[in-house]
Amino acid sequence: MPRLVLTEAQKQAIRQARSPEAACHLVYHATDDAFYFGDPDDITGWIRDVLCVETFFGAMCDGGVVTWFDWDHGRLAHLVPDALRAVGLPEFASGADKALAVHFPPPYPATIQEWSEAIEHIRDAQLEDGFDESVYDSIEQEFFALYHADKTRFRTQLHRYVLDHFETENVELLNREMDEQLRAGYVSRDGFRRLWDAECYGNGSSLGALGKWLSYLEQPLNDGKCIEIEGRRSLSTRPELMAWIKENFRDAYSLYYENDNPTRVP
Repeated sequence: MPRLVLTEAQKQAIRQARSPEAACHLVYHATDDAFYFGDPDDITGWIRDVLCVETFFGAMCDGGVVTWFDWDHGRLAHLVPDALRAVGLPEFASGADKALAVHFPPPYPATIQEWSEAIEHIRDAQLEDGFDESVYDSIEQEFFALYHADKTRFRTQLHRYVLDHFETENVELLNREMDEQLRAGYVSRDGFRRLWDAECYGNGSSLGALGKWLSYLEQPLNDGKCIEIEGRRSLSTRPELMAWIKENFRDAYSLYYENDNPTRVP
């Protein structure tokens, strides 16, 4: 399944956003094509968390629980409690859990597609003449008591979550790509360079992922296996690996291998 990721232009817009709200809304709008015209289940991970939380608060402040379920993004409702916990707003999650439990007990499906029948059932139930909206009263009272106690908390937490994740996205994807190459016994020089660049320039706070990946790269060699480099060259020992990194990636060699650096992540 394809995974929605931000473009570099979208990331730059987030960096230059005039306010925390604007930055969060940029992530929200980045999901529009997938949500409305593609496969909403392509929206995953931290981006889906932001979408869930942003639309939950928007709906609740507009019209309460009925609106939350009724708006288009009610298709995400079953994912909202976990998203609230992920972004650091667990106190709001219990209300979302209670609202869902009015109609269906947990556990809930993992995908948006699997939830589609359930959300339509909820919407139909809310339209019935005998439906008593007061069943949501205590949930809404709890929500607004928390919200008005500190109106900035929701936006501050969500913005912090965006900043903690959008710069590291490429590193996470490249790590997955490199792990797949490693399992196949193949290493791409271009992939290694992109991983290095992402660590250095996309996630300046840490080079830990690269160090960890290098330790994984050494494991087959320690087990007596060979690694194929770009389909042309095989490495069978750690010194050969170090020589290849020194030849192609002087900066990485200096950081992790020069003098057999003992501080490299084991």
